Amino acid sequence: MRLVEPIAGSNRNITCDNWFASVPLAKRLREEKKLTLIATLRKNKREVPPNFLPDSNREVKSSIFGFKKDCTLVSYVAKKNKAVLMISTMHDDASIDPETGDERKPMIITSYNDTKYGVDILDKMCRQYDAARNSKRWPLTLFFTC
Repeated sequence: MRLVEPIAGSNRNITCDNWFASVPLAKRLREEKKLTLIATLRKNKREVPPNFLPDSNREVKSSIFGFKKDCTLVSYVAKKNKAVLMISTMHDDASIDPETGDERKPMIITSYNDTKYGVDILDKMCRQYDAARNSKRWPLTLFFTC
């Protein structure tokens, strides 16, 4: 909530990955900060219904949508036994992007893919600049990791 303070009230969209996202956060951003959110969700969140989780009985390239006040949850099966969970407070319908053809991807996923550039940069920087190593000779640690 503190990170979005500079853009609060601007009616912008925030795209993030499952590290930051949750259903309560999406609702708070929408109600308190007037911001929308598109994000991936972890499968272990208690807000995710069991039928949205990966299952061998679900058809590949199928989607399940869930709607709550100002919040849409989608589970898309891209591969067998693999489901992608996403949440959006920007989308409010179960529309499938016609440009994806046989993939039948929901609009939430294509919107996320179009705007996730910053998420990819953050993930890359977190992998590249690991600050977990404690050392009294930190310049040397930094030198050898580059």
